[in-house]
Amino acid sequence: MASLPRFSVVFKLTILLQLCLWAQGYAIDESCSVPHITAAMAEVREMAELARDQVVKPLDRVDNTKNMLFPWAMSAESKKIQGYYSKVLSQIPWDVTNNQMIALDRVTIYCSDASLIPLDIDNALGESWIDTKSTYVFTDRPHHGNASARFCEEGENAVSLTARNNNVVLLCDAVLAGAPRYTVKQKYDLGELTIGLKIQDFAVVAFTLLHEVFHVALSSTMRSGPAEIYGWDACTLPSLSTQDTMVNPDSLAYYGMALKTVQMGQMVKDFFFTSGVLKSRSDEEIKAMFRAAEVDVLMIDSFR
Repeated sequence: MASLPRFSVVFKLTILLQLCLWAQGYAIDESCSVPHITAAMAEVREMAELARDQVVKPLDRVDNTKNMLFPWAMSAESKKIQGYYSKVLSQIPWDVTNNQMIALDRVTIYCSDASLIPLDIDNALGESWIDTKSTYVFTDRPHHGNASARFCEEGENAVSLTARNNNVVLLCDAVLAGAPRYTVKQKYDLGELTIGLKIQDFAVVAFTLLHEVFHVALSSTMRSGPAEIYGWDACTLPSLSTQDTMVNPDSLAYYGMALKTVQMGQMVKDFFFTSGVLKSRSDEEIKAMFRAAEVDVLMIDSFR
């Protein structure tokens, strides 16, 4: 049997390698502002890294926030939560690809559902949708045979789809309406991180994206659908246990965002969260907290 010319083999291997490299990135649909989404995704990564490193430590700069979100988590539970943040960091691609083809990229981010319309009104294909720009077909999202249905339901912040391993995160109008803040850093730069601000009022796109990437990276582990718990008040109900919240995307995202927020305050060294409210403390109050926890006050610099 004749063999392929050497240059042909090299060419095909090069193309295959390029496809593999493309598939390691995430794509941003043209419906998005590329600079805003890349900034938000960079902060999502920072939130996950902070949470991974801090969740197993006895003290952090978010005061009682961790205990409210993960009530009195034991060491084994904290390590499991740490593993979830690690999984997100290893499974989600953090570089923007030049390819921007949904069939190849591991994650594609949309910022509108305007181009998605119901495809099979008779449900012959299992309630599928088609992206009129790329002709890509999405499944597993109900439209109930309604030809005028919107992909995002009213008031919905985002949707993630993991079918076919071509993961999609779609940010809906509810989270992008008006003049959205994409990152905690953006809020900080605008002077919007003020003492007394409640964590549930932050409304940054990076929080929503962190929530969604937990669905993408851990689709079979995370709570979803009717089992999900949304919002700070619901996530911190006294009746919940760590077993309930450690697999809840909102709970995990709140912890990451709280850590990122107090990190932004390190220049003034006075940001804390107490019961989900941004507050400040003096050096003496910080030292008193360390003493109460029987921790050497010399650790204060590393703590900050």
